[in-house]
Amino acid sequence: MCVGAAGFGEPCIHPLECASEVCTAGACAPGIRDEGERCTHDLQCRSQACLAGTCAAGGVDAGVDAGVDAGVDGGEPDAGVDGPALDSALDASSDSLQLDSLQLDSHPHTLDVAADVTPNADVAVDLTITPDAATGPWRPVPAGTFTMGASPADTCQGFNETQRVVTLTRAYLMSQSEVTRAEFNTLMGYDPSFWTACGSDCPVEMVSWHEAVAYCNALSKDSQLAECYTCSGQAPDFLCQEATPYLGSEVYSCPGYRLPTEAEWERAYRAGTTTVYYSGDNDLTKCSECTVLDINLDLIGWYCANSGYTPQPVMQKVPNSYDLYDMAGNVYEWCHDWYQVDLGSMAQENPWGPPTGSYRAMRGGSHAYNAEDARASERVGYASPGNRVNDVGFRCVRTLFP
Repeated sequence: MCVGAAGFGEPCIHPLECASEVCTAGACAPGIRDEGERCTHDLQCRSQACLAGTCAAGGVDAGVDAGVDAGVDGGEPDAGVDGPALDSALDASSDSLQLDSLQLDSHPHTLDVAADVTPNADVAVDLTITPDAATGPWRPVPAGTFTMGASPADTCQGFNETQRVVTLTRAYLMSQSEVTRAEFNTLMGYDPSFWTACGSDCPVEMVSWHEAVAYCNALSKDSQLAECYTCSGQAPDFLCQEATPYLGSEVYSCPGYRLPTEAEWERAYRAGTTTVYYSGDNDLTKCSECTVLDINLDLIGWYCANSGYTPQPVMQKVPNSYDLYDMAGNVYEWCHDWYQVDLGSMAQENPWGPPTGSYRAMRGGSHAYNAEDARASERVGYASPGNRVNDVGFRCVRTLFP
């Protein structure tokens, strides 16, 4: 599948058909990337300004701009902005309009907006987004029901990818990319990575499960949130386990940052798709191939056929419709769960894995492995929680509460 060039409002089925890479309700919608995030097209950015591969300032958020114009001119408000609230705030006898806050449906945060609107004058908007943590950015993954596991048509599947219906009752935030070397070093004060020649935007690796959850705890502490794990020891030799209030199924009730469960990870990868990769189905002749590209995988991830067997800077490939990068390949990602060989076919709500085990689950494939390991349903990855491997990293999540 090739990245499309459809503009705002043009029909779409998949986000990759849109220049903005956002497809909502069958139509291409404005981009959702913030200032400083990577881009390849103006329409991917909220500012509609992509300069030198990065979203730049210089234009207001498309949804805010359209909504303000609609309210002032008397037309229909933009669908992404709370139009009735905007209309009711407008006093025809007033020279100015103060917009204290707007909730954009396409974004998980409330945006603080101050705007002075005067007759026959340009609109000046001061837009500030308060981040959820010191590092990021973060993207929302909605609650809902999906089918976890491999379809019968996927002949690359392993023996333990049985399909089952899973319901996640709580939405959550997920790190937009794998945690980078720079992010890890800034928060933890050291960089354990093996691939030192790779830049600071490469994913951190050579981290144990214990180090990964210690990082999540550090994010929670910085954000003044309850920590989901208890850890002892000094870096890098942490020993961690689930905090007592959040054992078992209670992991979903932890307010702080943590690793995703396997179910959360696969839902985030799929982003509403049912294909082998979120970019489409796989080439069944290239499951174990490292010399010829699988076109749909090459579009979204780094693996043995395109990586040179080394990690690559994050966010260089095409994201999924949740705006998450590198879910396929680059480095394996630790999950919260103890590893269970076969998850079975019974429908489950908020699964969290077995209560004990010897290995922790990992997902996503890596730069060193073949195409079959980068599929959404792949479950071949697991390791002792104390292991450190040069193609294993992680990303964090946080439950969103009403």
